[in-house]
Amino acid sequence: MVYSEDHIALAAEYVLGTLDADERVQVETMMSVDKDFMAMVQAWEQRLGALNQMAGLVEPRPEVWDRIKAAVGHSQAQAPLVLPQALREPAAPDIERPVLVADTANVIRLSARVRRWRSVALIATAIAAMLAAVLVTGIDRPDLLPAVLRQRPQAAEVGAPPAQ
Repeated sequence: MVYSEDHIALAAEYVLGTLDADERVQVETMMSVDKDFMAMVQAWEQRLGALNQMAGLVEPRPEVWDRIKAAVGHSQAQAPLVLPQALREPAAPDIERPVLVADTANVIRLSARVRRWRSVALIATAIAAMLAAVLVTGIDRPDLLPAVLRQRPQAAEVGAPPAQ
């Protein structure tokens, strides 16, 4: 059977492990039904398996893990998991719950920038449209343009050929 480039790429992506769960199930179903497709997947495993063996495992340095943990926010020990109170226990009415307020300063500043760039883009588009209209008019109907914008006819001086 002749396979399309999509089928070939699907087999390669299956071997690389870049497919999501639904696509993996689809490929596994195709392999169970179509032995030629299974052979193509195995061929990709042989081709890419050599690359996997050449690379080997690389364990990052402990400093790298510390920076990753700090970036994710787990640099200190994780707090123990606290489950919510059961529904049968009444909640204390005098507990103040913090009110979450979103900081919208960046949103306002960003929307002002977007408005400014949209205005610049609109003006540039209008100028480009006017220039295109002048160019088309100059080519198609030059008599409609003012004398300043019309192309002046250029005369070429033709002389007699030099004597030999």
